Amino acid sequence: MIQLYAPQGLPVAFVLLITPTDGKPIQRIKNRTKSIRCIDLPSVGTFLIFVTDKGNGRIAVPFILRQPQHYIMKPSHLVINILLLALVSNRHLSADPANEWKILQASLAVKMKSIEGPQQLVPLFESLESFVKEHPGTNEASMALCNLSSLLTQIGKIDAAISVLEGASSHTLDKEILASIQAQITRLSVRPGGRPPDFRAKTLDGKDASLSAYKGKNLLFIIWATWCGPCRGETPFLKEVYQEFPRAKFDILGVSLDENKSALTGYLKQHEMPWPQIYNKDQKPGEGIDVLYNTTNIPLIILIGPDGKIIKPGLRGQDLKKEITAALDSQSKSEVNQ
Repeated sequence: MIQLYAPQGLPVAFVLLITPTDGKPIQRIKNRTKSIRCIDLPSVGTFLIFVTDKGNGRIAVPFILRQPQHYIMKPSHLVINILLLALVSNRHLSADPANEWKILQASLAVKMKSIEGPQQLVPLFESLESFVKEHPGTNEASMALCNLSSLLTQIGKIDAAISVLEGASSHTLDKEILASIQAQITRLSVRPGGRPPDFRAKTLDGKDASLSAYKGKNLLFIIWATWCGPCRGETPFLKEVYQEFPRAKFDILGVSLDENKSALTGYLKQHEMPWPQIYNKDQKPGEGIDVLYNTTNIPLIILIGPDGKIIKPGLRGQDLKKEITAALDSQSKSEVNQ
């Protein structure tokens, strides 16, 4: 057993036990007294850092455990503070990210009222980026990046906004935040010229399927279900374009949201729909293609060009043939000019 004593006047907030190999905390002991009793401490050579609430920020007061004995910390330990802080992630020692995020949000709201042009948004970008650097790996960092993405969207930098959102998902494990991020990515991506979110799945006949596998072709991508009246209404138009246009340049890929697989297979057989179909419920819970596309209304029919970019989303009825014909003509002209 080892007793650890904080310097006089510095109430201890918590202790981090840091492994010397990778610098990651292996234990965090909360205590607001001036001394902490630690039982079963790690091996000799483990770094310990006292983190105290002093003033507006926090001060890390470190020392090194070399052998089981009685230590009394001295102010001189602060001299090696910077060296040991390099071993610890900022998220463990920085001020409360939730509180700082609230303060930053209020500040941004005031500044937005006086914004008159894109150039005036630059300081806001910098404030959000700085916040993320100070609080990596937190929910608040993710929300800050979502705000940054929103600002980029406002000035028409859609691709940059999507890239920022993709980075935002790496800072959190919160399911609600992740779902919100994915919904925003989909909203920005499913547009003419955008790149639809890709996936990997198995078709009903067990073959691998992804949007990227159709590169070089025009692809009609449809999310639907047999229980959906408007979806069934599209069946004749889908069959017409599938039969009319050559597989070398055009194909269809369907994703069914049916609850009952037999209802799907029966409908496909009855209506002679031979193109590949993915049964969405075969995906892992919470990772379905309907989640990826934030699907709230079906059918969702998207025409994707040979370059993998969306030509037009939200197609219906006679527009299918019209848009596919135009896309194939454009592809033929492009091939001739090459």
